[in-house]
Amino acid sequence: MKTYKDMTEEILKKRNQYRAKRTRYIKIASGLTTGLLICFIGIALNHTMLISNSSSQTGIDYTGTIANEKTYEDVYENMMSVLPQKQNNMVANGIQNEMLADGRAAAEDSLTGTGASTDYSDTNLQVIGVQEADIIKTDGKYIYAYCQNTLYIVEANNGVLKLVSSIKGPNTNQLNKYVYDGSASTNAYYGGTKEMYLSENYVVIINITSVVEAQVFDITNPGDPILLNKYTQEGDYLSSRMIGADLYLVTQKYVNTGDIDKKTPSTFVPRCGIDDKFDLVAPEDIYINTEFQDSYVSNYIVVGGIHLSKDTQELSSIAIFGCGNNIYSSLENMYIAAGYNTTKNQITSDYTKIYRISIKDGKVFMAAEGTVFGTVLNQFSMDEYEGTFRIVTTSYRYNMINFREFSTVNSSSSIVNALYTLDQDLNIVGKLEDVAPGERVYSVRFDGATGYFVTFRKVDPLFTVDLSDPKNPMILSALKIPGFSEYMHSYADGFLFGLGRYADPQTGRTKGLKLSMFDTKDATNVIEASSLVISEYNYSPAEYNHKAILINSVKNIIGFPVQGGKYLIFSYDYNQKKFVKNATLTASDNPKTMNTRGIFIGNYLYLYDSLTGIKSYAMDGYTLTANFKFQ
Repeated sequence: MKTYKDMTEEILKKRNQYRAKRTRYIKIASGLTTGLLICFIGIALNHTMLISNSSSQTGIDYTGTIANEKTYEDVYENMMSVLPQKQNNMVANGIQNEMLADGRAAAEDSLTGTGASTDYSDTNLQVIGVQEADIIKTDGKYIYAYCQNTLYIVEANNGVLKLVSSIKGPNTNQLNKYVYDGSASTNAYYGGTKEMYLSENYVVIINITSVVEAQVFDITNPGDPILLNKYTQEGDYLSSRMIGADLYLVTQKYVNTGDIDKKTPSTFVPRCGIDDKFDLVAPEDIYINTEFQDSYVSNYIVVGGIHLSKDTQELSSIAIFGCGNNIYSSLENMYIAAGYNTTKNQITSDYTKIYRISIKDGKVFMAAEGTVFGTVLNQFSMDEYEGTFRIVTTSYRYNMINFREFSTVNSSSSIVNALYTLDQDLNIVGKLEDVAPGERVYSVRFDGATGYFVTFRKVDPLFTVDLSDPKNPMILSALKIPGFSEYMHSYADGFLFGLGRYADPQTGRTKGLKLSMFDTKDATNVIEASSLVISEYNYSPAEYNHKAILINSVKNIIGFPVQGGKYLIFSYDYNQKKFVKNATLTASDNPKTMNTRGIFIGNYLYLYDSLTGIKSYAMDGYTLTANFKFQ
């Protein structure tokens, strides 16, 4: 069986082959199109909606309403034209929208990797080859686990746990000097170590204090981790991704509009740096979206990229003035979704601005922007497949009634859902609109040329969509069952797993957790092959955080935490068409614990709780083998 490393290397090899082939085509086509481009330049200069977005890094031009700047004075002037007067002296508080990876649908099994054992689980990923940070990782021999600002490196040998070393988190006061020296801002967010990445001989610790800092350690000798360098980026942590040895950080940098000084760029421009060198984002890499005037936006989305190595001294960064709260990344592109609303003739509608950022070798380039109606649920509402971007949204439209100086919503509001397909320039090429009126999206999963999404009001319609022709998406089936799935996962060929809630079909009132196994072999007639209602539990972190679930169809294991510090383990009997409960384990003695993970190495399950420690169990009967407590 292919290991996770083999699969990742194969995917990256195919990506590089595709890039080389595409580059040859571009070179051939460029000679044919140069003359045409020259003819159109004169027209473009006089067209108010065609903006030359020639980044210092790429030289990419595209049509849109977002433009990069030439000087910091340009940044200031365009920013002030976007900021409404009502925002003066307003200090916005950051919201870490994707902290600890909020999400409700995963796409792939927790695949195996390499190490002392080649049979071990990885973080539950949305896209194979695109790593996501988490609070615990393993390489098959060692477990890397975060607890209270400390990273513990623990050897796991057939269930026996032994502490090898630990890495303390950063000093927050030391970080502050990089951010606030010479800056008028005095607001700080004090946090600590939150997530990490594991890549060959490196561990990357994401520290969240008044800035976001990625510390890179050499773990060739896990007993003696060596700090190589650190990459610092201003703003609140939104999300991150890692492809091979390339790390990409996404933060939201809020601007204190009352402290903006035109002559001091550090009061309105975000900064990034390596080690002790901290620089402003270059003006030519700053993009101001002038479309959203008076929209109460006062923050940047900052995207930084860096290639990990012992002597890394080069970083790449861009900043977009305009909010964003959901991130999706393929191997080649990162998409940022920013939700907005607009009111016209007292009718308010919401929509999503999408930014496509090309990512390659630790460098980031602004590539395209587009807009669709509605807003996304989470990162799994978005997907890229064979050059087509797909997105599922829910749109809330309502009438506003002005009463004296107040505005209220009347009863004629509406909710509809949609699926859009877009090309690489983020132009809409196909769509399904006005789907399931009165309901909203609860989960989405894309699987190649097929898309699945769940809406809910009293029953759960599971929509199956044929996306083989991006210009003509088509609903193939709509299965209605009691309750709804908040997390969906491709479990095995022809099967789709769902975790969510059971609900009374008459009232819509939820009554406990529900497991579903859908038979998707006939896309025109998807059925619920089996279901199990777990009435004694009504909540699981896996409903909103895909990293909280351990799922692997090869080992036939489905594990997830529930309230009370418990951890449930199931398998699926294909012959009997039913779920089998294998164990109810105690992950933590603290019933309020929220950060619980399950991983496996060989035939041992390791339960991690961020407050207490790690327990190991032999998977043949789930008997307790060891109990390692954080010190």
